[in-house]
Amino acid sequence: MRRLVSLALNQPLFMMLLTALFIGAGVQAFRSLPVEAFPDVTDVQVTVITLVPGHAPEEVEKQVTIPLEIGLSGLPHSVRMFSHTQFGLSYIILTFDDQVNDYFARQQVLERLQAVELPQGLQPQLAPLSTAIGEVYRFRLKGDHVSATELRSIENWDVDRYLRMTPGVADIVSFGAFIKQYEVNINPVRMTSYGVAMQQVVAALGRGNANAGGSYIERGEQQYIVRGIGLLRSVDDIGQVVVAQHGGVPVLVGDIGEVKAGAVPRQGITGQDGDDEVVTGVVLMRKGENPSEVLAAVKARVETLNASILPRGVQIVPFYDRTWLIDTTLRTVFTNLLEGARASAIVAVMIPLSLLATFIGLTIRGIPANLLSLGARRCSRCSSSSWRTFRSSRCSARRDASSRRWRTPSRRRSSDRCCSRSRSSRCCVSSSCGTYPTRRTVWFAHVSVSTAPFWNTHWHTGGG
Repeated sequence: MRRLVSLALNQPLFMMLLTALFIGAGVQAFRSLPVEAFPDVTDVQVTVITLVPGHAPEEVEKQVTIPLEIGLSGLPHSVRMFSHTQFGLSYIILTFDDQVNDYFARQQVLERLQAVELPQGLQPQLAPLSTAIGEVYRFRLKGDHVSATELRSIENWDVDRYLRMTPGVADIVSFGAFIKQYEVNINPVRMTSYGVAMQQVVAALGRGNANAGGSYIERGEQQYIVRGIGLLRSVDDIGQVVVAQHGGVPVLVGDIGEVKAGAVPRQGITGQDGDDEVVTGVVLMRKGENPSEVLAAVKARVETLNASILPRGVQIVPFYDRTWLIDTTLRTVFTNLLEGARASAIVAVMIPLSLLATFIGLTIRGIPANLLSLGARRCSRCSSSSWRTFRSSRCSARRDASSRRWRTPSRRRSSDRCCSRSRSSRCCVSSSCGTYPTRRTVWFAHVSVSTAPFWNTHWHTGGG
């Protein structure tokens, strides 16, 4: 510690440079520090979601949830497993301890899911790497003379895909309106008359909605790629799909049923400001990201979508943005810091004011300013030259006035030992020249020296 203090006092330029580097590092750390409105205290969790459309909770529990629980049990650092089953849905939440990170836990879960046997067509998925406080941006998709179903299609195919590419975004959750789908309503009477089964219709629709790749044809120095276009683009394309043949005549889907554009059945609606049919979206931030940087990137992409990607008349209108909450948090933090600095400044200002008050008191009392009048302190282990001089002068005065020794009833003849130990660096501790011989005691002295003999000198001693 003494070397450190000596270095600080003897190398001022080095200390100034070190202080400047410390301030610069602190400023840079603050600029890159993630500022969150809410502290994220969630555990390391992995959520496994499995969709089982049209199945009752009991069937989902037996065929999906229980096999997944068996396969995911005993994972390293796993401390808790919670499962929930409802109509057409099964999800399991796995909680891990703090010794692992989120990516290690997700990797362990994915490895176990590969070995779980589930009914054909079911594929478990992991929920996005986000927490309950990851909702940083909410918006509404508005369009003039555009139906809510069309707005939902635009959001699913254009807005979601573009916003997912934003750095730090985990997922985009859409709400509201109907999800467009094409429906084929089979007429049982026509299907029976043509001798067509339901399985044939389903297989024909699956085969008809695909492109076929071919080879190429060389002509001179050029090649022509051959391919078959079979993707369904409209209701008419679906009606022209061949299901079977009856008497040498193709049987089309349109011959045995009605094809129309419909919507996926929904469980609720989304409304805003008196409008019962709106399309909204929620931007979920990835866990551990900087919300300020993610919000800035999301806003930039929203401006690009509104300017050049979305159809004419369709706009993204935000109605919740966590930026204002982050700004409020920063303002509160800086206000508290400023108030603390203000209190510290008041305390620091009192030190020179106290010194000025001391000067005023000394002037009024007519006392000169010196080390003793200004409250000089002397440690029990000090041995400065001024103290030695003061001690030696008193010992000399003691020898000159040996015929008239000064005595104090409460003090013993410690002064006699002072002269014998005048050359000792611990005289002020052991004998203190007439004071109490107590070790490790700090003594304050106010001395008024005159030309009078030693026994007329006024001594005022006090311990502190």
